[in-house]
Amino acid sequence: MTSKTPIAPSEEAQRTIPPDVMEKVVIGGDLSELNAAQRAEYYTAVCRSLGLNPLTKPLCAAEAV
Repeated sequence: MTSKTPIAPSEEAQRTIPPDVMEKVVIGGDLSELNAAQRAEYYTAVCRSLGLNPLTKPLCAAEAV
């Protein structure tokens, strides 16, 4: 059995996201102040921390049929 270590956002992403914006993301779920690269980094970090493959879009809403 292997244990997966949660992967945090890269150090570069942590430096580029101001603390007040990160607080809005973590506490309120408000990603509106993040740029596209920051949102992608955050999404990837969340997926990997849950042991999910971000390429399969596991956190995206299902498309309407």
